[in-house]
Amino acid sequence: MTMNWSQSNPKIRLNMNMVDVFMATRAIDSYNILANLIGLHRSSMHRITIGKSVPNNITLARMCAVLGCQPADLLYMTYNFKGLEEGR
Repeated sequence: MTMNWSQSNPKIRLNMNMVDVFMATRAIDSYNILANLIGLHRSSMHRITIGKSVPNNITLARMCAVLGCQPADLLYMTYNFKGLEEGR
């Protein structure tokens, strides 16, 4: 079985459940407080929390510094293979 990568649609997402866990360990009560701590506008933070955007590298690094974690702790990847071709 081969993967047809031209038809795949991999996406990197922020695991908000893990963000919540790390926020709780740091006693950060809201996304607005987190946004202030990392120097991000609250509307940008809202877009990240609802999954409309993914933080850029700098924002992710700041988020990890404040939350005391690594990027791999907060990110995951999804794949959407529209067709798996067998026998090729």
